[in-house]
Amino acid sequence: MYYSPALPDGDQFAGLVHLHGAICRPHEMILTESDFGKAYITKARAARFLVDLFSTYTVLFVGYSLNDILVRYLARSIPPTSKNHLFVLAKDNEGTEEIKSLRMTPIPFHEFDELPEIFSCLSRRISYRLYDKMNAVKAVASQPDQSSPAEWKDVVHFLNDPSEDAQRVIAKAYAEGASGFEAVQALVKHGIDGFLFADSPTKQDSVLAQWAAATFALTEPLPLLQLSTEQNKRFSSSFMAQVLGALSNPSVGLDNRMYENSLGIWALQLGLLGPQNLGAGYYITKILERCTSPRIGIAYIRKLFEARPSVRMHTLNKKPGPLELAFTYDRFIPELAEYEDSVIRLLRPTPMQGLPIFVNLLEGFHDLLSAYGTIDRPIDLLSLDRAAIEEHKQNSTEEGSIPDYLIDIARDIGLNAIGTEDADKAIQLCLDSRSEMAQRIGIFLLLRHNPSPNDAINTVVSRKLLDKIALRHEAFSLLYSVYPRADAEHRSALISYVLKVYPDLADGDDAYGRFNIFSWLEQAAPGDQLLQMGIQEVLAVHPGFKPREHPDLLTYTIVETSSELQPDLPESAFTAEDIIHEYSEVKATGSESAINHQLDKFRRAMQHYPIQGLAIIEDLAARTDVPPVLIKTLIGSIRWDKLDGNSAARALDLVLLISDDRELFLQALNSLELPFPDDAVNHDVLIDHYFKLLDACTNHWDWLRDECNLSEKSYGFRDWMEHSLNLPVYVPMELYSIVSEAFLHQSNLPQLQERTSDFVEKVRSAIEEDSCFGQCICCCIGSALDIWLNVSSEIATTYREVLSESHCNSTAAWDGISYTRGLTSGLWSYIKDSLIDWVEHHSDMCTMRLIRLLTIGAIRQESIPERKRIVTVCANLYPQAAAACLRDLTTWIEALSDADQQTELDEWLRALLHCFAKQPQFRACAKVIVSWLESESALKKSALELLIEHYDDECEELRFPRVDLTQLELEGDSMAKILIFFLKNSDIYALRRMHAQEAVQQIHPLEISRNLFNDLRDQILRQQLELPADWNCS
Repeated sequence: MYYSPALPDGDQFAGLVHLHGAICRPHEMILTESDFGKAYITKARAARFLVDLFSTYTVLFVGYSLNDILVRYLARSIPPTSKNHLFVLAKDNEGTEEIKSLRMTPIPFHEFDELPEIFSCLSRRISYRLYDKMNAVKAVASQPDQSSPAEWKDVVHFLNDPSEDAQRVIAKAYAEGASGFEAVQALVKHGIDGFLFADSPTKQDSVLAQWAAATFALTEPLPLLQLSTEQNKRFSSSFMAQVLGALSNPSVGLDNRMYENSLGIWALQLGLLGPQNLGAGYYITKILERCTSPRIGIAYIRKLFEARPSVRMHTLNKKPGPLELAFTYDRFIPELAEYEDSVIRLLRPTPMQGLPIFVNLLEGFHDLLSAYGTIDRPIDLLSLDRAAIEEHKQNSTEEGSIPDYLIDIARDIGLNAIGTEDADKAIQLCLDSRSEMAQRIGIFLLLRHNPSPNDAINTVVSRKLLDKIALRHEAFSLLYSVYPRADAEHRSALISYVLKVYPDLADGDDAYGRFNIFSWLEQAAPGDQLLQMGIQEVLAVHPGFKPREHPDLLTYTIVETSSELQPDLPESAFTAEDIIHEYSEVKATGSESAINHQLDKFRRAMQHYPIQGLAIIEDLAARTDVPPVLIKTLIGSIRWDKLDGNSAARALDLVLLISDDRELFLQALNSLELPFPDDAVNHDVLIDHYFKLLDACTNHWDWLRDECNLSEKSYGFRDWMEHSLNLPVYVPMELYSIVSEAFLHQSNLPQLQERTSDFVEKVRSAIEEDSCFGQCICCCIGSALDIWLNVSSEIATTYREVLSESHCNSTAAWDGISYTRGLTSGLWSYIKDSLIDWVEHHSDMCTMRLIRLLTIGAIRQESIPERKRIVTVCANLYPQAAAACLRDLTTWIEALSDADQQTELDEWLRALLHCFAKQPQFRACAKVIVSWLESESALKKSALELLIEHYDDECEELRFPRVDLTQLELEGDSMAKILIFFLKNSDIYALRRMHAQEAVQQIHPLEISRNLFNDLRDQILRQQLELPADWNCS
């Protein structure tokens, strides 16, 4: 018994507290405003007690008003990370939204007479562990109609447990305890119907849906449908997927007639199945293997191929790039051979009943895909993804592809019609379709139907089948078969049609299209004069054309790209004269796309013939009548990595030659790759060229500044280093670093300083510029700061001031430093104090890299006392920073021998580990700590100590490594805590499940505390592990 003002600690007490005193001690009671002020404001004893109480325990407010300022104030003062559970009685749901805004849970009631039962129910629920809840739910499920309202309230409450894992386990317990369909009806009656009707099912819904479907979909389909009618709700797509799963795997001994009746009943509900239920396609294929009724089978076949492609957003915005498609069922359908026979078997008796279904589905694909083509030329991408209608190695190799299955079955259904009175009807149905893929199937069927040669050519010409690239393979194959047997009149008609399709020999596409069909037909009809004349006419203009060795398979028509694009120009045609001539001709057309295409050809040739390209640039640069865009294009495409020593020197001379032209010089700078290979250029020659390039950059300094500042308007960026790499200012800064490094190595610093004094002064003045240019300069200096500190004391002084401040230039400077190439003792001394101050006041990705720099510096450069101070700073930063520091410490210590690890831990590191293990750091750092369990070193022992000492039953997502728990040599409460951690934070695959099960078997319930026993048993049940026999106790 406690009386104010002698209050206990709010987070650890048991008993009764008279918060405002008791009448037996009237002089200590809180009655006046003055008493109240002392208790809650000046001395705040009552306030501290209540905040600790609310933050630690489950609290029920009885008789308090929401208008009580004290209650509202104290409730809002509880930190969000606390484990508190606050409940408030809410009569007739009054003020429930306001209660929730205070992070309290309302307990609704209607009459005060209900409160004793409510309190009884609450106390019972609070005392229940997961094991008790499972037993209570099983008991109700076994006799749902005989259970009391209070028992059903408990069941509903348990099934809505905040933990999804607990929901799953409790729902499974209900399913195991249920004995008849009345268990389903009772759930719906008590408002638990999400497993049948919810669009977004919970874990509980998924378990109950699987049970209801597996148990009753085949034997009680009509009562299930009756429930849907009574509730005026439609079954959810996820429940329908579970029903299909049950239909695909009926129990042994089920009557065939009952099975077919159930298939028919559920076929009427297939419209409720959405494409998001990926496994549905697999279930339907299994159903088709068992189904014997074509009428019912067709309904399931339609649903199987209702999967539609989804198109990514960039296509909707008409941005360049291929359509990216995803199909709903494709990864879950087995190989075609496993179910194609079932489909064909069902549809063989009535092929013209099945073929329209597939043509209609293909048209659905066509309509969707065509909507995302260009306005003037819609494209049916599905038609281009398939090389040939027949089985062919060039067809799509992606297993389980919906389009491939759809095409194969449509083709085979059509082949069933060939040779019957429905043959012509099937062919016309396909040829009349708006889907190009269906038309391809129609041409394929026409060829298999062995048509009259003249009729076949009439079909090609009248339907203009060569006008569409997607139809070419089948059209070429058909013409190859019939052309040699057609009469002269029809051969001539076909040639005339080809000339109309490909009229312009000056156009490369037209010319090759004409040559392609003529050369292919000439293989079928060698010596045909019409074909030979047509071929010679094309070759006179394009002598390099060669015939294909196949009937224009679509996959051969698609250009294969690689990291090294092949040139469009032969080396003999890549000369200065040819370039000027070709560019002038294309320029005269006025076509912007043609000009860009021609420039791309020059770029590829430049990259493929780099030495010859240099000679061309030198030639063009010496002329006065050359369009600047040609030189700019070529010089920006130099492949510096392909140049030998002499060519590299020539290329540098060329860059210097055009350095007076700012645009060309910028293009050259952007293409320049630094440094060159060691054997590419004589060292002295290289340095001399670099000095001259620096002079050119100094001359263009103002212009470089303007270009850099303009980029700030067009780029959004957060990483200054990444941004600087894309700007012209990066090249001179990198040049200076390379040159300086060479001179420092030669100990010839005075000559360097004299030669680059103008450049260094411009850099120093730019450091303080509040602009994109100044920030990029600061970033570039930071990435090579050790060099700059050695060559320029002025830079070092100015830069230190930037590092000690807090503005955009400082952010850019530290971003550059975070990418530093090495941490020398001089650099560490220069940045150490500013670095510690920076990381204490900033949090971003740059700072995370700086934490690593700070940690490494402390380890490598400092004594143990200073090392402890710096690491303590990092450990007490925000959790992500502490975790980053701990990761780097881990990387360092794991590289040591076991003996050295033990020494470092004993001398300083173990004393700091508690800093990383306290909250809120532990939630982030524990992920690193648990990784130590994989080690066979001293780290493993430290990890176990920390996890046991800082055990927290709410700490999750720690990603336990693959560790054998039976080898940890722990027992009692220690083993229980580690097991609970493990079960909460592991994906229990087979091997881990076995280790966890073995570890559980080694624990005796009497060897661990009661609370830990209950927690561990709950986790075992959540993970659906086997509970040891002697653990089945309350």
